[in-house]
Formats: sequence, C-alpha cells, structure tokens
Amino acid sequence: MSNEAPRTEEEFNAFFKASYNPTVHRLMRLEARLAQADAQAIVARAFHETSMRWSEVRDPGGFLWDRVVKRTIDHWRKQEATPEIPCDTSERIFVRPAPMDGEPERYMDRMHVEKLIDELSPRDQRAIRLDLEGATSAQLAEALGTTENAARVCLSRAKKRFAKLVDREAEVR
Repeated sequence: MSNEAPRTEEEFNAFFKASYNPTVHRLMRLEARLAQADAQAIVARAFHETSMRWSEVRDPGGFLWDRVVKRTIDHWRKQEATPEIPCDTSERIFVRPAPMDGEPERYMDRMHVEKLIDELSPRDQRAIRLDLEGATSAQLAEALGTTENAARVCLSRAKKRFAKLVDREAEVR
C-alpha cells in the first residue's frame, strides 16, 4: 500500500483486515484496565473515523493510532463523568413498592430523606451516611471506633430505625 492519497476502498479494507486485531491487542496492552469489549468499540470507532477521511490520509497507521488514543481519552472521561451509586439500592430502605390506587405516593426527594436521617441519633446518622458513601465494614468500624462486627450491627440497626421513620412518613402522607 502506498503512502500517497487518494486511496481506494479496497486499500482500506486490506488495511482494516491487517490492522484491526493488532490495534485492539496493542490498546489492551497499553490500557490494562480496559475491557476487551471497550477496546474493540474504541478501535472500531477509530477505524470508522479513518474510513471517513481515507482519501486524505497520508500515514494510515499513524492516523489510526492517533484516533485510537483520542477515543480512549474520551472513554475514560466518560467513565469518570458517570458516577456509580455508592449504596446497595436493593435494600429495603431504598426500594418501596408502587402505591395502590387511592394510596398516597411514597416517593421522597433527597432533601426529605436527609431530614429523616437527621432525626436519627448522631451514631446512626454517621453509620447511614458512611454506608451511602460506600464505606467498607473496616472503614465504618474505624469511623465509629468499634470492631467490624459491632459496626455491621450498628449499621443494621440504624437502617431498621431509618426504615421505621420512612414508614411513619408514608403513613402521614
């Protein structure tokens, strides 16, 4: 394949067949924490961008790798911008059944939930908030100044007390 433009579609297809797998493997070697599916998606997008400008490209390998690097940066930025929910949303205090006809709505906004947490004892508040932030049992124990088992018991009891507050509020509404 020559390094002079314009290039043909057949040349691109040959370039793709020869370069796709090595490019995915190179990316995965350089970015060890990247999942294979993500690496393949990044490389596929880079190849698409290369194909769109194929007739202008002078150095296909260099142009392709530049696109791969840019798409990888975009990937990591997107991952950082998508925060994970730091709590187990399957637990009773976070999941409520939909109301039946005639029942009041049980949805509470964040500010209302914060007010309910504020009604708990300072120790329960700390346990609940640390759990919502994703703290481990060891971190919770350290913050509460107790053992891990005692911290888990404290958190469990705090969640039960919080659930009672939520149920009380649901009855009031």
